[in-house]
Parts: sequence; C-alpha cells; structure tokens
Amino acid sequence: MTQARSIWTSGLAGDERNGAYENIYQGEVILAYRLTDSIQGFGGVQRSSRKESFESSSIQNSNVGIGLSARF
Repeated sequence: MTQARSIWTSGLAGDERNGAYENIYQGEVILAYRLTDSIQGFGGVQRSSRKESFESSSIQNSNVGIGLSARF
C-alpha cells in the first residue's frame, strides 16, 4: 500500500482549495498463472481512497481486472 499527501493551493480568496491538501492511499495486487508455455492468465484488484481537506468524506475507488497473455 502506498500513501501520498498532495499539497496544492489556488491562491484565490474564497476558493475552497486555497491552502487545501489531499491524502491518498492506494494498493494493488496482481496474480498471474501460467496455463501453458505460451498462455498466461492474470487477475488483479486495485483500491484507492482519496480525502481532500475541505470535504467531509473520502472518495473510494476499486478496480478489478482479468486478462490473458499469449505468445505465438
């Protein structure tokens, strides 16, 4: 899992982003399985949470992916 803090500001009086910051947490897991010598299957999950200092709740994002890789 990765954590980052983004510091940004607009400088405009009255702007909600003036002096604001954002905390970001994100992580990813990818699993690979070799089906044959030339075909490999993948599955993964990615999850993130973002919280801006001027908002009352955080934004949640989840992605799930599957795929195949083949060599010819």
